[in-house]
This record gives sequence, structure tokens and C-alpha cells, in this order.
Amino acid sequence: MTESTIQNKIRLALGSRPDVRLFRNHVGVVKDQRGQVHTFGLRKGSADLIGWVRIFHIAVFLSIEVKTATGRVRPEQQQWMKNVNESGGIAFVARSEEEAIDQLNEYISARHRLLTICYRVGNSATGVDGVPRTFATHGQK
Repeated sequence: MTESTIQNKIRLALGSRPDVRLFRNHVGVVKDQRGQVHTFGLRKGSADLIGWVRIFHIAVFLSIEVKTATGRVRPEQQQWMKNVNESGGIAFVARSEEEAIDQLNEYISARHRLLTICYRVGNSATGVDGVPRTFATHGQK
């Protein structure tokens, strides 16, 4: 199966979800009629599919590099994914529609667990109005 076919299957599968928006990121260089070179796309190494996934009403940047079963990830693509993941986004390589769905669901589950823990910790330390309990009761008899 070609990368283009895999990419289209991923776009159709994830694009049908109400929590996901994906766009094709064309990256390249072209010469115009005068011989001037023009680049297009985000930057060299950026993923084939970009967009966002909504987690707890927050849009999280999503970046999917599509490869065939034998396709290799270039160093600049590895760096792009590393930068996205370290910045709080979600980036991964997918070699099939199923792999893309599984990886995205894994990331979403992990984020749900993390945000749920943060929410519980935050609520245990604050009152209903968001004021820290230690300040809300300080000095009161």
C-alpha cells in the first residue's frame, strides 16, 4: 500500500471523529517561471497530517507522520515529533489506519488520566470558589 493511500485512510477514519480535525501538510520546494525557488508547507520535517484533537474542551496540537511498512523516518522528522511532544502536543508515526487510531486513543487516554489527576488535586486544595482553603480559612475563628 502506498503512503498516499494510508494517509487518505487515516484522514477518513480520524476525520469522521467529532474531536479531531486533520489537514494535509504539503511540504516542498518549487521553481517558478523566473527560476526563483519557493518553499511551501510548515517546514522541512513537519508531519504529513496536522491538526488538533479536543481533550476536555482543550485543542491539543496533533501531528501524524505517515509511512509505509518499510518507510524510514528522517532525522528532521524525528526532531519535529520530539519538539511537538515536548511542547505538549501529540506527534507519532503511523503505518496504517489502525495504528493511527490506536496511538491517538492511547495518547488521549493518557491525557485524560493526567488531567483527571490534576483536576482532583486542584479541587482538593481549593474551595468551591477556587480560593485556596488555607487562605479562605486563615485568620477566621
